Amino acid sequence: STTHESPYSYDTHVPLIIMGRGFLAGRYAQSATPADIAPTLAFVLGVEAPSSATGRILTEGLLTPKAQR
Repeated sequence: STTHESPYSYDTHVPLIIMGRGFLAGRYAQSATPADIAPTLAFVLGVEAPSSATGRILTEGLLTPKAQR
């Protein structure tokens, strides 16, 4: 049984799969954390991210990155 806090690969390297309009298909080497999900989805939906959001927008996987919008 795992505590999800171990240093082992099965706990630290979990795939993040997002599918839908606005996202590019592919595999990305950049790190992503659960904190990045809300800001990214908010950006794609065109709404403001929650004020408590601490993550970054995962621009590398977006069809049109923030800099180009």
